Amino acid sequence: MHIPDGFLDGKTAAATAALSALGVGLALRQVRRELPPRRVPLLGLAAAFLFAAQMVNFPVAGGTSGHLIGGVLVAALLGPSAAVVVVTTVLIVQCFLFADGGVTALGANIFNMGIVNSVGGYILYRSLSAVLRWVKRWVNAVLGIIVRIIDAVRILAIIVRVVAIIARVVANIARRVAIIARWVIIALGIIGCICMGVLLCEGRVTARDFAGGAATVIFIGIIYTVLSDGRVAALVFAGWAATVLAAISCAGQLAWSGTVPWSVAFPAMAGVHMLTGIGEGLISALVFLAVCHARPDLITETAQTGQPQRLGELVRYGLLVTLGVAVFVAPFACPWPDGLDAVAERLGFEHRAAQPLLPAPAPDYQIPGIHWAVGATAIAGAAGSLIVFGLALLVGRWLAAKRTRGKDPSQS
Repeated sequence: MHIPDGFLDGKTAAATAALSALGVGLALRQVRRELPPRRVPLLGLAAAFLFAAQMVNFPVAGGTSGHLIGGVLVAALLGPSAAVVVVTTVLIVQCFLFADGGVTALGANIFNMGIVNSVGGYILYRSLSAVLRWVKRWVNAVLGIIVRIIDAVRILAIIVRVVAIIARVVANIARRVAIIARWVIIALGIIGCICMGVLLCEGRVTARDFAGGAATVIFIGIIYTVLSDGRVAALVFAGWAATVLAAISCAGQLAWSGTVPWSVAFPAMAGVHMLTGIGEGLISALVFLAVCHARPDLITETAQTGQPQRLGELVRYGLLVTLGVAVFVAPFACPWPDGLDAVAERLGFEHRAAQPLLPAPAPDYQIPGIHWAVGATAIAGAAGSLIVFGLALLVGRWLAAKRTRGKDPSQS
């Protein structure tokens, strides 16, 4: 969804640049206030991971590919303001070093993928998480009542069973003394028949009790599986919806620029990115779930309640994994055009793409002078990941230093 130079006119580029500058400024201010210094390296790691992950295009449909945007994922882990800073850092490096996205369209790309995707998706994520938590509590309350009713039925069944056993014992005793009188024998026979009926009824109750218990266990298992962590389900939907929102924003900018009518751009961009958003949501959820299980203290919602832990080892190994993705996976990504490029080809405005306003040292993630395409892409991916990591880390440390100076009494 990286808009190249030439797709947007001057007024659209200026408007989106102003909005993006305002949004990034607010995000920097919020990160300076909220992000603890010990979590600053996570900014660099998140930025490096997003850079490498965005190089890995996956096939969608009809000769179109897509890639992770990652704004909602980072927002769920570090907060929406940190996500804006991280995605902005990635987009700046992609624009100026690799010509991925135009210089004049940088404001639009930051607005779409850094602000609309990250913040809009985070709002959906938190809202849906709250709704699913409420649904989970309601379902648990209803299931609790059902379980209590079932327990009461089981207790009644046990009482019936005990009564039946007692009746059977009484019947056996009665048979032993049946020689006293014929009428007593007849009476005991009647009691025996009644006991047999009770036993037969008790057998049916036991079968129903077993079936009801099994159905209850299965039902509770299904509900628990679906709602055991509402955040993951919410992240799947939020990742999908945020991708579609960013695509709709891009369609509006194309229409505002007169590149393509809104009535054409909206269904084309939204339609293809509805498919891309599925991959976005699933990848985000898998990464989030892995972090939840391995290091739940890294998530913003639980970081302040957990005990501080050293992050150096995590950052080092995380950066190593990121470099592995950039070197060994990115060179073999799907070569099909992404959603915006495919729409431009289909609607016939791809010719409006202009040459980059500023020459990039490694356009299209290819290092000049290296004729082995796989190696050139691997080197570009590794170098870009390290550069993004360092830039985001510098920004985070600069913000942390400003926060420390702001708390220094000697400065007041």
